[in-house]
Amino acid sequence: MGAVTVTLSGVSRPLAGPGAGYALEPPAVVYTQSMQVLDLAATQLSGTPGVDATGDFYDVFPIEIPARGQEAAKDAMWWWVVMGDVCGKGMAAASVAASVRHAAHTVASDALDASAGGPVAPDPALLLHRLHDILMVRTGRRFVTAVAAVLRPDGHGWLVGRLAPAGHEPALIRRIGGAVEVVSAGGMLLGLVPRQLAPAVEVRIGAGEVMVVFTDGVTDARPGPGGECFGLERLTDALTTSSGQPVRAVVDVVTTSAMAYRRGFLGDDLAILAVSPSV
Repeated sequence: MGAVTVTLSGVSRPLAGPGAGYALEPPAVVYTQSMQVLDLAATQLSGTPGVDATGDFYDVFPIEIPARGQEAAKDAMWWWVVMGDVCGKGMAAASVAASVRHAAHTVASDALDASAGGPVAPDPALLLHRLHDILMVRTGRRFVTAVAAVLRPDGHGWLVGRLAPAGHEPALIRRIGGAVEVVSAGGMLLGLVPRQLAPAVEVRIGAGEVMVVFTDGVTDARPGPGGECFGLERLTDALTTSSGQPVRAVVDVVTTSAMAYRRGFLGDDLAILAVSPSV
């Protein structure tokens, strides 16, 4: 399958509040890349006025796993999807986020599961475990929540793989018809205390379906100090209304819903990433 051009942004303009007295929302950071297999869209917003840098991060990158033995002619291309949220804001948090992204690329080629005599495959739980070990040594115990998934096309229109969380918000999959599935949540934070390797869960994303990962700046969005959070229920409702829409529209709907709900109140940084099989 040829490369597809993907725009890693769902919003590229400030959104106004509902009336006088509310600040304009800051513009999203826009990214464009070319990728194979995956359709991607994402947005990232700083919660600090006048500062573009954030401690929220995401990355999508391929890894080729050489086949072994009888499978020697069948090298497999997988795609890593990684999102994280460094505690704190501003340049200090952004510096740690950049380090974690770099570390993810470094350790991804060795985060492999060859158990039970099956084919070698990337292991998102092992990737998170190794990132945790790095954070424990290098960042002075500045902790990070994260989610990692590894996906590949199955040849029948699906993306299949595994996902593992580390104290992060749950991944969501909007199925055909608009139903939203909560994939996985919880796990231990990275870089805070010694942790055990948490198991990964299986994920399958079909044509017309979208997996969304996000930071808590989305669910914790509120219209002012002490206000009720946007929450997971409102987020899943927003995803349901995007039924049948491509990834860019999904990110648009989620971002616009959360930003409208907080009515110009600047809270936490936020990031949203949507993934779907290319068609």
